Amino acid sequence: CHSVLRTRGQRRALTQPKRSSRPPGPTRPITALGSHVIAILAMLRTPASLRRLSLAVSTKSFDPQAGLASVGTGALLRSATVMSALRLPGGTAIAQSTLQAATTSSVAASLVGAAAEGRFVGGATLDDAKRTAAALAENGIATIVDHGVEEADDVQLELARKRQLVAAADGLAVPIKPTAVADGAMLRALADLIQQAPEPDAARLDGELVTQLSEEHQKSFEDAVEGLVRLARDAEAAGGALLLDAEMTDLQPAVDRLFLSALEAWAADSEKAFATYAHRPARPGPPLYNTYQCYLSGSEARLALDAAAAKDLGVAFGAKLVRGAYVAEARAAGRLRGSKAETDAAYDAAVASLLEAAAAGDDVYAFLCTHNAASCEKALSKADALHLERGDDRLKFAQILGLCDGLTRSLAAAGCRAHKLVLFGETRDLAPWIARRISENADALGAPAAEAPALWRELARRVVG
Repeated sequence: CHSVLRTRGQRRALTQPKRSSRPPGPTRPITALGSHVIAILAMLRTPASLRRLSLAVSTKSFDPQAGLASVGTGALLRSATVMSALRLPGGTAIAQSTLQAATTSSVAASLVGAAAEGRFVGGATLDDAKRTAAALAENGIATIVDHGVEEADDVQLELARKRQLVAAADGLAVPIKPTAVADGAMLRALADLIQQAPEPDAARLDGELVTQLSEEHQKSFEDAVEGLVRLARDAEAAGGALLLDAEMTDLQPAVDRLFLSALEAWAADSEKAFATYAHRPARPGPPLYNTYQCYLSGSEARLALDAAAAKDLGVAFGAKLVRGAYVAEARAAGRLRGSKAETDAAYDAAVASLLEAAAAGDDVYAFLCTHNAASCEKALSKADALHLERGDDRLKFAQILGLCDGLTRSLAAAGCRAHKLVLFGETRDLAPWIARRISENADALGAPAAEAPALWRELARRVVG
């Protein structure tokens, strides 16, 4: 554990930024085109009821589209229409402007809320989300649950809310934004120090860099580590897991350092260590996962360095693999890979490296958060070749509620650890989150553009018989 964690200096009260108050202002008018889109979305609302899987999928074969057969025709038609509309020229822009209107217009918020329920959103409250989770569980699908608010202005307030969510989630996995436990200014200062090092990727592993921060930022970092460890312990006690989200490219090195410091702090606690979960089969993996964005150049090196660091500490390593969530920002920083094909190859290589390490006996756990069916199929083929059982805690999959539902059902029917991300909350709070995911969906690095054609093919199959 680095020196900042070993020696606590003079405590200095942090000045928390005040939550900005947004003036109510006039309600934004909804354009005729926006009204038309909202009406269509409301019409396409997914039913609350979920069908039980009736697939007979061999444990040695996997068809990523087989799960579509268990999706009701009405729900399938609604999803196909929505995804096709987003692919039309200007479709994403119209959807985003409508979602923006929902943050200020109660009319737009109510209509978008009705349309989003069952797609992204499980309801307004945690109890609503739990009911959605229970329905998913009947089909062998686990749930990641979150209160979908994009920004955190008050770290202490957001940390308290997240602890309440973890405690009330009944063992469901919970994502957490780094800014819910750490001050943004401190993260930026630490990230700058790491980036100035001759080898920034390796510098992330140097806990002593934290001592070069100001006294206030050192104290803030120490508090952030303690808060993250406390949350992970809460998740462990509940039988769940904490998924540390990625941040913007310029802040991510500091987030990685925060994750590694949490591992160090836990490893130093002999009574409550992350331990070796490979010898505790009842545990569904480690209680803390860090996110690795494979669309960033050098992601494979950072993944390998962190896995090796966890192994040296004698603790379990949890890696949540995504393609990426901040495409425009990463492109501007010059960190984006050259093509989608490069990103796909990097993602599949990262999965393979983790599975090979797990098969070799390392305490490594992979959480594949992807809507890419080809990557899921390759991961299963690799696991089969390595003789890792389907349903092994070391390999999990996740998709967003309402996106690629056929893929999720296929994974569950094949005996895999399949998950859905289910949000809850007020529409005006959820709208920015949904808008960003729609933006990702329109980008080549987002959810696969092939989803809509696959839905239409399944509908055509039913019509033709």
